[in-house]
Formats: sequence, structure tokens, C-alpha cells
Amino acid sequence: MTVSFSLNDGVGVFTTVGDVDYEEGLRVLEEGLQDIRISGSPPVLLFDLTQSTENRSREELQMMAVFIHERLPRAKLAMVVHGDLYYGISRMFGSFAESYDLETCVFREMDEAVAWCLARARVTH
Repeated sequence: MTVSFSLNDGVGVFTTVGDVDYEEGLRVLEEGLQDIRISGSPPVLLFDLTQSTENRSREELQMMAVFIHERLPRAKLAMVVHGDLYYGISRMFGSFAESYDLETCVFREMDEAVAWCLARARVTH
């Protein structure tokens, strides 16, 4: 299973394929968040979960929201998912993230998520 992070047009893109180990995902995310801070890019992240088979616990989702908040306050987070289960899990993560002043939105279509991210990157930067 793979996890990767890249900067595309000023947006941080975090991609998971399969069932990624939670600690490995946090390590890659931390490196990516550091890249965003160093580059001066706006705090906008796109999580491509369309090929994910992860099933995170409530505690893991909440810890991830805190993790992002501590490293990139007021970040904007878009999540692209497949299926109702992943939509629901992403909304649960979104509710945790929003309690830490992170803006979130869940999408089923990549082009809509990219447009959302680019609009926020322009406003933020």
C-alpha cells in the first residue's frame, strides 16, 4: 500500500492507495506539511482517497485533525472519496477538523475538489 505527498499548483496533494499504515501516513503528511510551510504555499490540502481501503478509528481521525491543526493552523482541506462509507468517514473527520478551525469539504469528483482548492489557494495567498 502506498502513500505520497506532492505540491501541485500550490496545493498540497496527499494520496493513499490501499490500506496505508496510520503511522506511515502521518510521517508522509508531516513531511508534506513542512514542504508547504517552507515553500510559502497557501495552507490548502487535497486528500485523494479514491483508491483508499483504510478504515480509520474515531480516535485516529480526531488525532489527525489535531496533528494538522498544530502544524498548519486554519488549513483548508478537501477530501475526494469513493463510496458512501468513505464519504461518511471523511465527514466525521471533517467535523473533528472544523472544531479546530480547519475548513473542510468532501467530494466525490476530483475536478470539483481541485477547483475548490485552487479557489481557496488564490484567496489565501
